[in-house]
Amino acid sequence: MPIKFTCPHCRVSMTIPDAFAGKRAKCPACDKPITIPGEPTGDAPDKTVSRELGDWYRKMTGEGAAAPRSALDELHRDTEVDVSEVVTRWDEEEDEDSWTHESEPSAAPPPRRRSAPPPPRRRRAPAGGEEDSGANMLLIGGGAAFLLLIVVVVVVLTKESPPAPQQTPAGPNAALSAAPAATQTAPAQTPAAAASPTPTPSPTVEKTPSPEELAKRNLAYGDDAFGRFDYAKAADYYSKYLEFDPKDAGVWKKLIECYQKLGRNDKALEAVDKAVENLGADAELLRLRVDLQMELEKLDAAFQTYEQLLEKLTDRDDRMNLLLEMFNMALTYGSDKPSKEYLDKAWAYLQKLKEYIDSDEFEDYKTTLKEAYESAGFNAPF
Repeated sequence: MPIKFTCPHCRVSMTIPDAFAGKRAKCPACDKPITIPGEPTGDAPDKTVSRELGDWYRKMTGEGAAAPRSALDELHRDTEVDVSEVVTRWDEEEDEDSWTHESEPSAAPPPRRRSAPPPPRRRRAPAGGEEDSGANMLLIGGGAAFLLLIVVVVVVLTKESPPAPQQTPAGPNAALSAAPAATQTAPAQTPAAAASPTPTPSPTVEKTPSPEELAKRNLAYGDDAFGRFDYAKAADYYSKYLEFDPKDAGVWKKLIECYQKLGRNDKALEAVDKAVENLGADAELLRLRVDLQMELEKLDAAFQTYEQLLEKLTDRDDRMNLLLEMFNMALTYGSDKPSKEYLDKAWAYLQKLKEYIDSDEFEDYKTTLKEAYESAGFNAPF
């Protein structure tokens, strides 16, 4: 009569032939040693339940080695296993894992070394899943590319053909119909404005500065260059300004000074002559003229300017000093040449000087002049 037996370790119920009563074996579910209840019979086989029983059980449950207790409790609790038809066969090679049939249990075998549990199996998708996934990805990528192409075409067409301006409908309700669009577009035109043609903007014409503005610019540029000691540019700007206003005495003086700083006494003398023509021969300009004429050794013109300057001076001391300067200049050039003409000029200047100096000083100058005549080989007129 078959024996109904429950493993004390994993609580799996199984049906075992009574021929196995009293045998020691390994539980096919938890792989732990068990003793089958009952009295041993004489016709029982010599071998215990073989490893094929465990292989069959594990193949049935889908597990590799002994299943965990919790899994067995949940999946195989109260499960009956019929092992009556299993052929028992034990491998003689694994003697340490086998037990012989005896009336009483033999000594406990040495503990068995259990190998590490195999790594968990990776569940694979059903056949054809990878192909389906690749096809889905291909469809998704193609759809995205198509949508992107549509967006690019719309953007290009929008840039090439901007929308035509919205026309305002004519009629008395034109303002009302155009009011909603005013929030998104430009303010609607009135019927009269819509009917009238849009005036063409006239081309922007750059305003030409007036002569006064140009003169002010030239003066400002000249002062700036003069302050930076750029006398050449300053002279150029001052000359342009004086073409507009030749009566500006201050600018004439700056122009003359620029030429003197540059060592251009000839240009400075020309500027003085132009200033005298436009402003008149005042004492300051005549003074500048005579100095430049003497430096350029224009003696005849210089003595003429001296005489003009003498007429402009009204102060007694100024006139006396100028006559002394004229006398000395004529005496010097008359002695160096020698030139009777310049010595005669010196005598004329000395006679004018007589009223400004005392008689003794006059006689001293007269003696000096007489010696100059004799040294040059001329007879003194006095």
